[in-house]
Amino acid sequence: MLIEYSQDNLYALCYHDNTLEVFAYTQNGLWNSNGILENSGNGILNMGFKDFNGTLFAYYLVINSQTNSTLKIKHLSGSSWQTDFEAAYDNINNVKICVDNAGAIYFSNDGQSSSSSGNVYRVTSLSTAQELIGASNTWLTFPNNLDFDDLGNLVVLYAKYNAQSNGFEMRLAVYKNNEWMDVTGDFSSSISPADIESNSGLYFVSGDGNNVVNSYPVILKAIKLTN
Repeated sequence: MLIEYSQDNLYALCYHDNTLEVFAYTQNGLWNSNGILENSGNGILNMGFKDFNGTLFAYYLVINSQTNSTLKIKHLSGSSWQTDFEAAYDNINNVKICVDNAGAIYFSNDGQSSSSSGNVYRVTSLSTAQELIGASNTWLTFPNNLDFDDLGNLVVLYAKYNAQSNGFEMRLAVYKNNEWMDVTGDFSSSISPADIESNSGLYFVSGDGNNVVNSYPVILKAIKLTN
């Protein structure tokens, strides 16, 4: 179950009995159904639930086969849920979305397969999305999350393999004028778990690779991205 606050209302996204359903919390302390998003026996994973610019979005994967799933993105409009995007992908995993001030939807897929290192997409229609990581950007691998900086530029959190340490560093890339650029800084000790979040500035939180016990970081560190 996921909880999100939007437009002065509290909502819950729940998967139960092969049904993905949204509930709204009422002033009398009850949870009332706000809509059924999916009723499928195929299985659902990678649920997400987040408010962007005052609009509540839900997204999830419907499993089609062992290697193929359909990504669905929907938003709450008044009292009904509207579909923004629906398309099937191979090896899609760990999807995250973000929405800019103009309403454009972006999503990331970290790949996690021998044939793919993931990609970042911009939704262009109800069933199509443009890949933003091209052949010239193979350094940008396994995107984990995405958000916007104070100037409205898309920023992606990604995992970069370090052959020297035989591990992955968590790094940031920014998309400006249709080009990807690495965010400058020392990320050599930034490891998973990591995340980015925009809240009066863009913040990057990660595990401290210099303080690890049994392969897990025991200290988290945070920085604020400046332009």
